[in-house]
Amino acid sequence: MSKSTQEAIKQLRDYKVTCPNCKKESPLSLWGFVQTYWYERPRGCMDGDNWWPSEDIKQCLLVCPNTCLSGGVNFAVRIYDLPIDRRELDWVFGLVKQITKLHESDLSLIFADHYVQYGDREIENSEERRRAREAELEIY
Repeated sequence: MSKSTQEAIKQLRDYKVTCPNCKKESPLSLWGFVQTYWYERPRGCMDGDNWWPSEDIKQCLLVCPNTCLSGGVNFAVRIYDLPIDRRELDWVFGLVKQITKLHESDLSLIFADHYVQYGDREIENSEERRRAREAELEIY
């Protein structure tokens, strides 16, 4: 990894984000990142019936690290709805996308945790989901 990429990651990890719910400010490195997926309905016999990751990072979510609860679960906010100037938002999360390509292993360079959400379903921790799938595969 180049020195400039390492510096950009440090800058992103230290970037302060204010939760619109609890109003507390925390570095981006403490927030959880939620990769959102959208559903494509079946079309005929061979097309569709797939979940696709959102390519627009601003449609993904961040989970507040301050145990800020909404409906009994940690508060998650759509990146686009963060109280950040639009140009700054585009720069910060454009850089996140450029560095990580939204791959789970690279997202861990910046964020405390990685989650997934399929449509309107409950947010799942990706590491727990991966362990559960591995355990299911070991049975067979």
